[in-house]
Amino acid sequence: MMHQADTLLHALLLNLEETVEKNRLAASQLSQTSRMQKIRASPTPYFLQNVCRL
Repeated sequence: MMHQADTLLHALLLNLEETVEKNRLAASQLSQTSRMQKIRASPTPYFLQNVCRL
């Protein structure tokens, strides 16, 4: 009985890790997309923004 519980717990943990990784990936893609949209919407050319940041 204990072995079954361990196996189930292990499977749940693996599933959770996978879900967290997928969410992390999706979040980074979203932030890149919003950054690109801000750059496109911005009147200042992208290369000038970078120079100003330095």
